[in-house]
Amino acid sequence: MIFKKEKKYKSSLQINELLEKLNYVTEKHYSSSSNHIQFEGDINTSGFTILPTFNYSPNEILRPEIVGKLKEKIEGTEILIKFHLTNGLKNLLIFALVLNMGIISLMIGMPNLTDFTIWDKWWLLIIFFMVTILIFQGYFSFKVNKSENVLKGLLKMS
Repeated sequence: MIFKKEKKYKSSLQINELLEKLNYVTEKHYSSSSNHIQFEGDINTSGFTILPTFNYSPNEILRPEIVGKLKEKIEGTEILIKFHLTNGLKNLLIFALVLNMGIISLMIGMPNLTDFTIWDKWWLLIIFFMVTILIFQGYFSFKVNKSENVLKGLLKMS
């Protein structure tokens, strides 16, 4: 699915060791207080919900929200991680889709509304929207991979 990724990992560390490592690099609200802080969010005994701060930039809007669930196993810990967009950004993308479809419907339904030349080429908006979504998906995937690599190294996941 678009703007979503799920992974399952195993770690040789126990849950309390994983939580200790995560707590060391995570704070409740990002304030750029220390170089070792790489995430912001909440961590509890059953899992975590965090956002990366190491790629906090003007493009932080596409930061993946990382939701992890921890399960104790005999040989270590099983970690189920889901990467997805925050709810605010999902709503913004849905609004953009509805607005785009509304403009296209208006262009098809009322072709003589204006003399503007792009009005007759309504299909260009569909192409523009699809290319924009593909670019955002690519950038989101890049940020997910970067966050995944940081978590793999930190939590010794395989």
